[in-house]
Amino acid sequence: MTHGVITHSANLVYRNQSGALNESFADIFGALVDDSDWEMGEDIMAPAAKADGVTVLRSLSNPNSVVVSNAERRSYSTNGGVYPDHMNEFYNMPTSVDGGGVHVNSSITNHAAYLIGQEVGREKLGQIYYRALTVYLTSNSDFSDARQAVVQSAIDLYGEGSEEVIAANAGFDAVGIY
Repeated sequence: MTHGVITHSANLVYRNQSGALNESFADIFGALVDDSDWEMGEDIMAPAAKADGVTVLRSLSNPNSVVVSNAERRSYSTNGGVYPDHMNEFYNMPTSVDGGGVHVNSSITNHAAYLIGQEVGREKLGQIYYRALTVYLTSNSDFSDARQAVVQSAIDLYGEGSEEVIAANAGFDAVGIY
């Protein structure tokens, strides 16, 4: 359902950074709806995966705690094959592999959202991110565009210099998106 909202608003192209934003915004809104934690996919993991210790698809709170399960994707890792939580761990993949890293690299912007949410709460995070998606992002937006959209949305909603704007900037700084 969240991908439908994305398609009918910013319509983020499903490859490279715009595709990773597509996945990330879907994960963020999913985590906001299922507000018991900041994990994705914990309710749908197959018994065999759970037996192997794989209990979630992705973690917004601690991306590095989850191993990238696909060996081909993992081969592009610079961080031991776990989901990245900072741009210095970005997986440089060709578009023929995971659309250029749409699933793997989404964890960087997921983690920024988690950090922002820890400061402002889930409700405000949702308002800020929904406005960023529906007002500022375009189909080919990249991670830097997302930062600008989120910060501007926080300004629009809560005012220049507000704790929400400070949190938005700090969240993106922490993951190396400028």
